[in-house]
Amino acid sequence: MRCSTRLSARRDGFTLVELLVVIAIIGTLVGLLLPAVQSAREAARRMSCGNNVKNIGLGIAQYESASRYYPTSGETVDFSSGRERLFVQSFFQQLLSFTENTVISSQWNTSAPYWSTAGNNNCKLAATNIPLFRCPSSRQAESGGGTNSQGGTFGVTDYMPFACCDINPANGQQNPAAVTGGTLVSNSYVESGLSSSIKKSSASIKDGTSKTIAFCEDASRAGWYGGTRDATTQSGNTDWYALKGGVPIVIASNAPNWIDGTYPDMPYKQGSTSAVGSCAGRWADGDSGGGWNGHPAESTVATRSQPMINNQVKDGMTILGNAYSFTKVNVGSNSEPFSEHPGVCMMGMFDGSVQSVSQGISATIVPLVVNPSDGMTYDTSVLGQ
Repeated sequence: MRCSTRLSARRDGFTLVELLVVIAIIGTLVGLLLPAVQSAREAARRMSCGNNVKNIGLGIAQYESASRYYPTSGETVDFSSGRERLFVQSFFQQLLSFTENTVISSQWNTSAPYWSTAGNNNCKLAATNIPLFRCPSSRQAESGGGTNSQGGTFGVTDYMPFACCDINPANGQQNPAAVTGGTLVSNSYVESGLSSSIKKSSASIKDGTSKTIAFCEDASRAGWYGGTRDATTQSGNTDWYALKGGVPIVIASNAPNWIDGTYPDMPYKQGSTSAVGSCAGRWADGDSGGGWNGHPAESTVATRSQPMINNQVKDGMTILGNAYSFTKVNVGSNSEPFSEHPGVCMMGMFDGSVQSVSQGISATIVPLVVNPSDGMTYDTSVLGQ
């Protein structure tokens, strides 16, 4: 009797249909997981940025404790003459020894500008990119500060000390600085709590150090572009000062440590092909400070349509008829709070605490949180997230 046998068919792989199904499932899972991964990464970057803000804020407090006055914001206005003041020691340079950067601080010549190469190391030291001064979400590359003649590129910053605010708390409109009989007009330009025209200490922050903002994010600035101030002592509308014992002292044009005439490491001012200018994106530049005014086209409007922290703008956009550009002031990332964190901007208070300020903050709240002694109180919940 013969027995018949049946061999079972054996498959060595997937059919095309099965392979396509697997690929589709994997694609769907990646599509679901990718936003969560990106969100987790941004949360980590935001936390890292918050740590930077915390440490810079503690550096401010330690500086005040050691010196009995706050560092200067880097810029202000001399109302007796109507001229701009820029300080040869930037806000960030003053904090170096209080933020574990004593190696740089110990070599710095505080009487010479940061672009100086005359018998000092300032220009070379200014090429240092300091992680504490950078937001990890920023799009600004380390080369953003422009070429440094001593090697490398200038170090940049994604943070900005507040120098002033000229917004009226009654209506949220901008009131440019005005002087009548040597006295500031009510609700016009107000200096921040950082020392500029006069020596300021924690006693000057009458509204409370936990309720007054010292500095903010101003991320992704195009640091290699010229600023609005002159980098010379005898031209334009700018005077350069040094901070001596908390008192601003004008720098004479014949000062032995000052380089006048040629500035190979400084770009032309915006709109100029002859005068050299400051560079707001460099941490060593006194012009790295700024104000909080909002979009320039809305300085006098009754109701603002643009948020006071305009994070959404991108290079090339048109807002209120103005083409957005990293080179322009007050349109986005130059001289205004600006952050790459969705919807919020990290800001440091005078007590060293950190506030994540909502992009939707009211224009009428802005002057309350910058003015150190307006006597007007607010609940920190109005700052947002």
